[in-house]
Amino acid sequence: METVSRMLDFKTCPKCKNFTAIENEVCPNCGNRFKEKNSPHKPQLSPEVYAIEIKPIPEKKAKPNLFFIAGILFLLIMTLIIVVPTKTIIKDVEVSYLDTENYTVQEPYTAMDVTNVQETWQEVHTSSDRAASSEGYYYVKCGQGCTCSHYTSDPNTIPSYYCDECSCPTSGTYEQSRTVPKYQWVTKYRDVTKIRNVTKTRIEPGPVEVNWIIGFNTPWKFHLP
Repeated sequence: METVSRMLDFKTCPKCKNFTAIENEVCPNCGNRFKEKNSPHKPQLSPEVYAIEIKPIPEKKAKPNLFFIAGILFLLIMTLIIVVPTKTIIKDVEVSYLDTENYTVQEPYTAMDVTNVQETWQEVHTSSDRAASSEGYYYVKCGQGCTCSHYTSDPNTIPSYYCDECSCPTSGTYEQSRTVPKYQWVTKYRDVTKIRNVTKTRIEPGPVEVNWIIGFNTPWKFHLP
């Protein structure tokens, strides 16, 4: 087929019947100029060449390797037989369950708070001083700002009714202090116990599916009859 394809890339000179490349305009053998530019001419092939050109070479089809296919199927079947079947055994497993537990939280609340504080103030005191008369029994006249605080009645004296005591006020400023309660609303916190649901785990015996030969755990169940 390679010889035929090479020959089909050439054209024949009508004068000397020589083969030349299809792109040549002049025959290199006799110098004849081709009438049509790049006009291919079918070469004069022998009957054997025509037979080779017309009759395609049949392609050989690869036969399937039955031994290879049988080996793959055998390995697949053995793998399924070993891996897929399971058995049930009893062993310790971790099991989850629902339980309750107590927990403590800080809860705010409002309460009246009492605190003792020291309070100071200034106080004015007024007192009166009493004085007897210079004569010993009465005042003739109390001093400025003073008032008579006691009168005596004696018929044997002149006058019989007289003031025998005067009161003169004196004042002073004193600073006093005392403890007084102070009330105010405050936010406090207290511990409150609450109950909540929690999920816990424990170990207990239970059924488990494992591979029937190797013994690894499996998520499926397939027992052989």
